[in-house]
Amino acid sequence: MLGASLGSESDRDAIAEDIEQGYSELWEIDGGASYLVSRIESQYVVGVCFGGEDLPGASEFILRAAAKLGKPVRLHTKRPGMGRLMKRFNPEVLETIYRIESNGW
Repeated sequence: MLGASLGSESDRDAIAEDIEQGYSELWEIDGGASYLVSRIESQYVVGVCFGGEDLPGASEFILRAAAKLGKPVRLHTKRPGMGRLMKRFNPEVLETIYRIESNGW
């Protein structure tokens, strides 16, 4: 169900390894309606990837978990509509990331 949200094959392998080693956690939400991978960092609870039917419900899930730890949540996405979906949580845009190929320089 996480499918495309896992990114490239190397990203999928790295996420799977992080889960196996306990660095990240795979959460089943609403009886399998959604899945979320998260990890805890020093300053944030990070939403690594999400798949499923209920992004707002998964967002509430990770926010409740983060609140218990006293940490904010950081999310990364390639989906332009994510800001619109997350608007109800008053997100702050922290950065924009660019990738530039260096071939031929």
